[in-house]
Amino acid sequence: MKISYALAASIIFLSSFLLFQIQPLISKHIVAWFGGGSAVWVTAMLFFMVALALGYIYAWFLTKASIRRQLIIHFLVLLGVLACLKVQTGWWPSGITPMADDLVLDFTKPIWSVVWTLSVAVGLPFVFLSSTSTLLQFWYGKFSSREPFSLYGISNVGSLLGLLSYPLVFEPLLSTYEQGRFWVAGLAVFAGLMTVFLWGVWREGEREVGKNKGEEKSVEEVGVVAGRPK
Repeated sequence: MKISYALAASIIFLSSFLLFQIQPLISKHIVAWFGGGSAVWVTAMLFFMVALALGYIYAWFLTKASIRRQLIIHFLVLLGVLACLKVQTGWWPSGITPMADDLVLDFTKPIWSVVWTLSVAVGLPFVFLSSTSTLLQFWYGKFSSREPFSLYGISNVGSLLGLLSYPLVFEPLLSTYEQGRFWVAGLAVFAGLMTVFLWGVWREGEREVGKNKGEEKSVEEVGVVAGRPK
């Protein structure tokens, strides 16, 4: 299976779209719990900036491992994200929108309560999605003959559409619980596409390993023949 540019572009677009949907969604969902002050929005923005950086750091460290280890680790983290959302979907109205009574919150310390709420509700999925564009550009560039940098532009398009569509489409028409259900469904589609992509990269990695072993064997055979006395 060749690495598909269309598949990589679709995954990156969807991940960026979901990233910029979840930020206003969850922030709006919890802002009333803490009095609706600007400190809630500022804290949420800071949280997402830190989570984004963590996603980039995770991607950077992951690319230092062997390709097999990269794919196994990333797939296991993906399964962990899905498992958490599955459990939370059984507890909450959606997998990312808890009710205030569902969490143990200290309203006398709203800043830390906001951080705790965001960490529990969307922390792991957000960090995982944050790593997507970087990792897919790396894998696509490694196992494809095409340059991967145009995928960065697709990431920006997804981010912009996610940001603009929220106040224009999703916020006026749906409650935050309904928005959360749509977001979780979008993440499920993302997970399916990502699984197909990881399998394709795995196959290409196996093919490259086999090719390298064949070349090494050929070199060894040439060396043996060259070393024989005439």
